[in-house]
Amino acid sequence: MNIKNTLPFKVRQWGKIQPDKLAVASGDDSVSWSELNHMIDSCITSLTEKGISFGDYVAVSAVMKPEYIAAFIAVKSIRAIAIPISRNSSSTEAGDIISRTHAKIFLTDNPTYNNIPECNILSLRESCRTDTHSFVINEEAEIPDDEITEILFTSGTTGKPKGAMLSQKAISSSIFNTSTGIDMMNSDTLLLPVPLNHSFGLRVMRSALSLGESIVLQNGFSFARETQRNIEQWNCNCIVMVNAGFELLRQQMGDAYIECFRNMRYIEFSAGHVPIHTRIELRDSLPGVRLHNTWGSTETGGGLFIEFSSCDESKLESCGRAINDIQAEIRDSSGEWGRLSLRSSAVLSGYFDDPELTAHTLQDGWLLTNDLARIDSDGYVYLNGRIDDIISVGGEKVSPSDIEHIISDIPGINECACVGVHDDVLGERPAVFISGSYDQKQIEECIRSKGNAYMIPSEYVSIERLPRNEMGKLDRKKLRDILNERRDDTSVSGIAEGFMNVILTRRSIRTFTDEPVDMAMLNKILHAGRMAPTGHNMQTWRFTVVTNPESITKIRDTAKRVSSEKHTLFYGFNNPKVLIIISNDRRNPDGIMDSSAAAENILLASHVLGLGACWISALRFISDEPEIRNMLNELEIPESHIAYVSIGIGHYSGVQKMPVKKENVIHFAD
Repeated sequence: MNIKNTLPFKVRQWGKIQPDKLAVASGDDSVSWSELNHMIDSCITSLTEKGISFGDYVAVSAVMKPEYIAAFIAVKSIRAIAIPISRNSSSTEAGDIISRTHAKIFLTDNPTYNNIPECNILSLRESCRTDTHSFVINEEAEIPDDEITEILFTSGTTGKPKGAMLSQKAISSSIFNTSTGIDMMNSDTLLLPVPLNHSFGLRVMRSALSLGESIVLQNGFSFARETQRNIEQWNCNCIVMVNAGFELLRQQMGDAYIECFRNMRYIEFSAGHVPIHTRIELRDSLPGVRLHNTWGSTETGGGLFIEFSSCDESKLESCGRAINDIQAEIRDSSGEWGRLSLRSSAVLSGYFDDPELTAHTLQDGWLLTNDLARIDSDGYVYLNGRIDDIISVGGEKVSPSDIEHIISDIPGINECACVGVHDDVLGERPAVFISGSYDQKQIEECIRSKGNAYMIPSEYVSIERLPRNEMGKLDRKKLRDILNERRDDTSVSGIAEGFMNVILTRRSIRTFTDEPVDMAMLNKILHAGRMAPTGHNMQTWRFTVVTNPESITKIRDTAKRVSSEKHTLFYGFNNPKVLIIISNDRRNPDGIMDSSAAAENILLASHVLGLGACWISALRFISDEPEIRNMLNELEIPESHIAYVSIGIGHYSGVQKMPVKKENVIHFAD
C-alpha cells in the first residue's frame, strides 16, 4: 500500500486543500484543518521526543475533543500502534490494557490514571498544543498491507476484553465501505455523539476525516438540548447514533425530535438493530432524510448496510446486505438459520496475544461470528440473536429474541430481555426481564398464540431498565448476575415488590389515544395528589383539572409559543384527555416542593391504574408572562400562584420506551 492511501496522508492533504474549513468542533472549541494538522505535528514531536517510533504501542484516552483526533492520527503517522482507551474506563481497566500491551505511552489528562503502575503518562492536551515544526511524509513510501495500525479492545461485558488487531488494509477497506455504504460527502458536517474507542465511532470518524468533512463531537445523548444546539450552531446535516441514544432523545424531546432532524441529509444507526416499529416511525416522520442501519462489529467494521428509508417493504426487517468486497454466508446451519460468516479485507488480522481465539474465529479466510442468521435470495441478512444465547428447553432450541419480540409487542411493556436459566427437568427454561406494566397471564397467552408453549418463561423479573454497555447493547451477563442475586435475597415481600415495580416501571407518556379517562379513576388520582405531604401542612396548592379538548390544546399551543419567545424549554404532549395544573402560592417557600410531591403521587397513581401521564414544567418559567397570566386567570388560578407543574393524563398510545438512567449518580459519603 502506498502511503498516499493511508488516513494520515489524506488528513495532511486536506489541511493544504481546505486549511480554513472547520475540521473538528467540541462544545465551543473548534479547530480548522490547518490547525488540526498543526496539532498532529505537535503530538508527533512530543511522541518522538519520548522515543516512540515504528511498532510501539501507544494508548490514547478517547475523549470527545479535537486533541484525541490529533493524537490518534499522530500515532498512526509515525506508524506506531494506536490503542484507544474508553474515556469511562476505570484506572484498573485502563491499566489492564496498558499492562497487557506494554504500551510505552498513555496520552491522557485524566488524573485518576496517574496511579497506573509502570505507565508513562503524557498530557494529551499539552502534547497537541505546543509549537513545532511540520512533520514531513515520504510520499513514495510503501507500507505493508498487513501492518498492524490499531488495536481495539472490546468492552468486556461477557468476559475479559479482547484486542482486535486491525491492519492498514483493513482500515482502508473499512473507510471505503462506510463512506460508500452511507454516501458520505466532503460537504457534510457530521454530528458524532458515540464513543471514539468503539468500532462504530472510529470507523465513522476515520471515514469523515478521509473525505475532509467537518466533525462535531458530543458526549453522548444525555441532554437533548445539547444535540439541538450543536445542530444549530454548526449546521450539522448528518448524525450517527445508536438506537438507545435515539430513544433517550425522543423521551426528552417528544415529537420535537422531528423538527430537530428533519433537515438532516442522512442518519446512520449502528451498534444494534433498529426495531421495525422505530424504522417505520422514522421513515414516516422524516420523509426527506436518508435513514441507514449498519451492522458491524469490532472485528469487521461496517459489514452489512441497509437504507431502510427507501428499501423494499419486504426487506424492512433485515439488517442489510454485503457491499464492495464483503461476502456473507451461513455456516453450521440447522434448517433455515445458521452461523453468520463474513469474508472481507476489512476484517481483523487476529486477536492480540490470543492465537487460540484467532484460530477459532478466522477459518479459511472467513470470520465466524456468533450471530444466528439467514440470508434471502437477494443477499439480505436477517438476525435472530446470538448462538451462545440459545436456550435448550427439553431439546427444543429457543432464541431469546423470539420471546423478546412477542412480549415487547404487548401494549404497556416498555422493553423485554430473555436469558436461559437452569431447570432440573428440562435442562433450561427462559427467564424474562420486563420494563413496564405487564400481566403474566396475558404474556403466556400471547406466547402460546404466536410461538410455542415451551417458550413460556419460568421466571419474571420487573426491572427499571435493561443493563447495556456504553454503546447501548444488551448485557445478558449482568442479567444473569441479577438473577443470581435475586435468588439469594428472599426477604422482599410481595407487597413491597409490587410497590417497587410501580416506581421502577413508571415512565413519561406524551401520546395518548382518544379513549376517555373514567371519572372514578380520575378522582382516585386527584385524591392521591392531595394526600401528598406539604411543608408545615400548609396545603396552599390548587389542582386545576382541564378536560375540554379545545382548552387543553389552547394551553399547550400558548405555552409552546411563549416558551419559544422567551427561550425556555417546552417539550409537549399529544392528545391527553385530562390536564392537571398544580399551582401554589409564591409566598410559600415550600410551594415548589409541595407541588412536586403531589405531582409524583399523581404520576404513580396514574401508572397503577393503567394510565399514562407526563410531567410538563414549562408553565413554571412563564407563569407571569401577560399572555400566560391571562390564560391562568381564565382558569381561575389565583394571581399569587405560580403554575409549577402540568400533568397530561390519558390512555397511552403504542409501546413507550423507558429512558436510560445514569448509574454513577449515587455516592456514599464517609
